[in-house]
Amino acid sequence: MDSIMINFTTQQPVPFKEHCSDIEFFAEVRGEATVNFYNTDTYGEGEAAADALRDAIISMIPDSLKHWPEGKLIMGPGNREILADELETVLGVAGIWAKVSIRNIGLVQGQMDKYMAECREALDRQMNPQVSSDGLPEEQHGPLIGFSLDYCSHSMIAGGGSSNSDRLDWNKDGTVTLTSYYSGGGKNSNFKYKVKPEIAQKMRDYVTEKNLARLSKEDIKTPVMFDCFTSASFSMTFDDSSLGGSPCEVCHINCGPAGMAFRTIENELSGILKECRETGECVLNELNETGNGIWGILGQFAPAPTQPGAAPSPVPMQPAPVPSPAPAQSGDTWTCSHCGYSGNSGKFCPQCGYPK
Repeated sequence: MDSIMINFTTQQPVPFKEHCSDIEFFAEVRGEATVNFYNTDTYGEGEAAADALRDAIISMIPDSLKHWPEGKLIMGPGNREILADELETVLGVAGIWAKVSIRNIGLVQGQMDKYMAECREALDRQMNPQVSSDGLPEEQHGPLIGFSLDYCSHSMIAGGGSSNSDRLDWNKDGTVTLTSYYSGGGKNSNFKYKVKPEIAQKMRDYVTEKNLARLSKEDIKTPVMFDCFTSASFSMTFDDSSLGGSPCEVCHINCGPAGMAFRTIENELSGILKECRETGECVLNELNETGNGIWGILGQFAPAPTQPGAAPSPVPMQPAPVPSPAPAQSGDTWTCSHCGYSGNSGKFCPQCGYPK
């Protein structure tokens, strides 16, 4: 029996799913096979055999994709060799001995962006598993009367960090306020909003639904990062007096590096706070410049953080009066381009701290 050379291409997109995804994707497969042995009674001979064998190979591709090995992406490196080996095995079971070569496994038009996004999300879930309260016993508390989400950036340069805080307070008169505070770059901003109670209720519902008070009791191992990064935390205050407890019961969670283990919860909390801010009435708008340290000086030229209802940025601070130049030291000296102080011999101006 002479060998038969067969080129094959899937006529219909072949559905498949990656192990890390629930989305069904569709691929087109092209290849060639050298068939060395087959049952002539079943497939015939000559061109009829080639057509029948081609149909048999194409019909086995979907099952071969379903049995893809764990941990290997169908659209990833080495996919053609994996599919070729799988097809050869399946064909052998069917009584067809062939050497298969896959020329291409390609996603059908319009699938690539969805596939890449899903794969990135799956990889991120593996690298940064999200903290969840699923399975934890429910913890009973009175009404939530205070909630804050806080971010703090860490810098290797003194005075180079920043902090941001959004705090919701349910007041005794029935009103709800949101205070947003930012400090960094030599600027402090403070905004206060009167929040619609029905919008603030979304935060109470979320805290209860996600059982965040119980989650605060867990010993959660978060990723460790060094040098420059931003940490996140949030605090909940409950009035437990109706349950025989404290009228000011505080539960606090340190999330570790922002956007990591608690990213899902952080994003959902931020979304609720954003809605409170955007639908509320701004009743306080304060912006101050401190001018402290190197970053305070550089912050004079940076735009102020924007907030809904914010007033235009104030006029930048003017440098302090320039004192009489100090006697020049031996060696090279330089004049500060920022404040005009001359006779400097170090790397930074002793008057304003500006670098050489």
